[in-house]
Amino acid sequence: MKFIRTFIANSVFSLNVLLVFLVIFRAGLDVPVWLQPIGRMHPLLLHVPIGLLILTALLVIFKNGFKKKAFHNFLNFVLYFSALTAALTAIMGLLLSMEGGYDETQLTLHLATGVCVSLLAGWLLWLSLYALKRKTIFNISLTISTIVLLIAGHLGSVLTHGENFILQPLSQGTDETVTDSTSMYEAAIHPLLKAKCQGCHNERKLKGKLNMASAEKILKGGKHGPIWVAGNPDSSTIINRVNLPEENDDHMPPSGKTQLSTIEKKLLFHWILAGAEMTTPWTKFKPADSLHILAVEVIHQRQNQMVAHYSFPFASKETIQKLNTPFCTVAQIASDEPAIKVDFFLSQAFSTDKLEELLSIKEQLIILNLAKMPVTDADGRIINQFKNLERLNLNQTGITGNFLSSLKDLNHLQSISLTGTGVDKKSLDKFAVLPVLREVFAWNTKLLPEDNISLRKQFPAITWDQGYQSTEILSLTPPLLLNESYLLGENEPILIKHNLPGTQIRYTLDGSDPDSIAGILFRGPVSISRYSTLKTRAFKDGWRGSPVAQFYFFKTGLKPKTVELLNPPDKDYKGEGAATLTDNKKGNADNFKDIAWLGYRQKPLVALFYMETSNPVGIVTLSYCENFSSYLLPPALVEVWAGNELTNLKLIQRFVPQQPIENGPRCVKGIVFDVAPSNYKIFKVIAQPVAKVPVWVSKKPEKGWVFVDEVIFN
Repeated sequence: MKFIRTFIANSVFSLNVLLVFLVIFRAGLDVPVWLQPIGRMHPLLLHVPIGLLILTALLVIFKNGFKKKAFHNFLNFVLYFSALTAALTAIMGLLLSMEGGYDETQLTLHLATGVCVSLLAGWLLWLSLYALKRKTIFNISLTISTIVLLIAGHLGSVLTHGENFILQPLSQGTDETVTDSTSMYEAAIHPLLKAKCQGCHNERKLKGKLNMASAEKILKGGKHGPIWVAGNPDSSTIINRVNLPEENDDHMPPSGKTQLSTIEKKLLFHWILAGAEMTTPWTKFKPADSLHILAVEVIHQRQNQMVAHYSFPFASKETIQKLNTPFCTVAQIASDEPAIKVDFFLSQAFSTDKLEELLSIKEQLIILNLAKMPVTDADGRIINQFKNLERLNLNQTGITGNFLSSLKDLNHLQSISLTGTGVDKKSLDKFAVLPVLREVFAWNTKLLPEDNISLRKQFPAITWDQGYQSTEILSLTPPLLLNESYLLGENEPILIKHNLPGTQIRYTLDGSDPDSIAGILFRGPVSISRYSTLKTRAFKDGWRGSPVAQFYFFKTGLKPKTVELLNPPDKDYKGEGAATLTDNKKGNADNFKDIAWLGYRQKPLVALFYMETSNPVGIVTLSYCENFSSYLLPPALVEVWAGNELTNLKLIQRFVPQQPIENGPRCVKGIVFDVAPSNYKIFKVIAQPVAKVPVWVSKKPEKGWVFVDEVIFN
């Protein structure tokens, strides 16, 4: 036992000396990869010294409840492990801080107080061993340690969870009201990013050097550039990250954090596809459009989550159970809320009697869905008795304007859907005086376009959704690619289409952007004979042209007899060996762990290809991956050697690709070499990874990767 105490005491002293040394020379530290997992254990261990030091304070306060010897033994035991775990936690925290992504001022304060906690814990251990009789000094030191511990803990929580983490639930209801003039971004996208992303990307915590505290800072992007590409969600980092498997290190939000729902992912995808507009009002988007439909659903979900607790009593479980039928669902909106939602199904099973039965829960009913039911104006007198009703769906029912005059007592009604009904402006004029009404869906009704303008002026607090207006000019979506693979067979063409009839598609194969005049008019399948970059846009009278859609296509070629790798690939990215380069399996830019990839970092790719001499080779194409966030870059150098004997190969092509100067989408591109048609028996291809990634990718001196999936001979 004495040996263990001596070992811990000496370890505490040594660790604190090491800690001080590391802090002094922190600016010059470069934490190796194998040490980074130890740093990431900081959040796991930090609760141990916190609990032990607080326990120490409690022991001293209530020491009269212990026998003297038992108190000293227990106190020493706690102090030994407090000091040891505090030193380990501080060192782990320092290693974690070297990964960056935090506000430097806040990080420095947390680091300083964390080091002080470790030193004070060691000081308390020394006092308990050699100067315990000096109770005043020990008690003062313990008080100071507890105060510094609380400060360090608070600063750490700010770094991890944000400044207002503790009080945030009390301010959840302060979000701005969504009106008809609120932009789609502010109404649906910003609340999503705020809830799911700002915890790690804010003024205090800059993971990936990305600050999402405001629209301007989001557009600025992080160390990997902008997080989305307007009009191209497939090339947008944020879409790729949220769709990765949760166990993937690049997945966002990180595992353990609240994840995006399927609807939220779709909303983000369609918003970026529509051009990532940050100023266009959400009501300007066509109601039948996927973006508008998803936005309405997400906004309603958020409003339901923010709703205050209801003061009226719960309905009995027996009553709710009795009202439930195969054609009518009656349920509380949450297990701890008395409020009830009712949905009717199958119009043939609906009757006024079924509606009257709901009067037994008239106090609790807040959401009523009667869409497509045979509701008539006479049923309004029943619905008017649901005094706490907040949302009412009457889409495609048989009501007219007379129905609305029956709802004069629904003082809590916030939303009503009247699509496909017989209401008109005259009836809505009187109905809209309800005190908290905020949205009315009334497209495909008797309302005229000018009625919508008049209603907006007369009732500006209400969102009047009358559907798509012919005066609006919308952007087309990009053309769709029908090919299943970017590697085309011998007689396989490129197939593209657009779902909107009468749309004109123009394309280019020379890398230039097509417009309504320039570019080739798409009239049918496009044939290529070699690696090509296809750019397409859609155009139609009365519409804005679509964003450019860009695709990289490869053409299958001659099959070598054998392939040999002179340098083995990285052990984690070895694909299927040498056969990977000629198996006609294209890799995915978002999944570089795919078996279709060979990855090289420490050494260049050097591959030998033994050819059939009866087929001359005129083109050699190297297919590689660009994924800048993972340091996958174009090769620093590519060489093609050829000859008929392995000992007598000559250099026939050499190319130094231009390295990117800014972030771009993840993609699979090709480097093409035109060679004089020949019957060489052997080709050697060399692809050298960059020795140091560009500064905008990483300020640290990191080596780049070269990922190759195919070498094609045509």
